[in-house]
Amino acid sequence: MKKIVILDDSEIIRGIVAVVLGAQGYAVVGIDAPTDLATTVERDDPDLVLLDLTLPKMQSDGLVALARASSAKKCPIILFSDRPDAELAIRTAASGATRYLRKGDPTVLARHVKRLLG
Repeated sequence: MKKIVILDDSEIIRGIVAVVLGAQGYAVVGIDAPTDLATTVERDDPDLVLLDLTLPKMQSDGLVALARASSAKKCPIILFSDRPDAELAIRTAASGATRYLRKGDPTVLARHVKRLLG
């Protein structure tokens, strides 16, 4: 079973992602604190990491670098946010994330994850 780690400070978003992607056969590990990212990625060795773009105390650039320094350096990292597309594109390129995805329609998330992970 493919594993996805989602870092988002919203319990509701983490829950929706877990339900939607869990129904597609993925194991989802949700965390809410940036300080838990490296430990969780090392422990769970995910196939994909979803990162909320703006979290208290840390921005996406630092989070992507933190994830890439661990075992996630080979897995796709998606910035997951409700920010405007133009900002997301710039932040994705600057951070080294694989791509970005706007929060909203869970079916779009499921489609993108399936495209990346099969």
